Amino acid sequence: MQKRAEIDGDLRQTAKRLADLRADRDTIDAAIRIFDPSRVPHQIKPHLRRPKPRLFRHGECSRAIMGMLRTAGEPMTVRQIADKLVDDYHLDVAQPGEREALTARVRSVLSRHAGKLLARERRGADVVWSVRE
Repeated sequence: MQKRAEIDGDLRQTAKRLADLRADRDTIDAAIRIFDPSRVPHQIKPHLRRPKPRLFRHGECSRAIMGMLRTAGEPMTVRQIADKLVDDYHLDVAQPGEREALTARVRSVLSRHAGKLLARERRGADVVWSVRE
């Protein structure tokens, strides 16, 4: 009984949200007709917003990287850090571009903490990172 009541409440909220969105769309259509009468608003393709999948909760990636560098016996490259994150957190990076996105995120975290908490050192063609002493 309670589950049905919750679903009914969700349906009512969704119906109200839908009515509000339709009213907003109609207002925008009217504005489009005023500024560009030749434009037909219903021919504009809808844009679907899909939430990006999140690999980490807020701040979790930074904490994981800092902890990893603190316990590492030697400085690590961005690629080594990303690979260790995949292993330690059992991340699924099978989709095209996901590993590169994770590597970019690691690079961003490292750059944000460079100089204050982290030391950056060049070793040949590689850049390695470690915790400042």
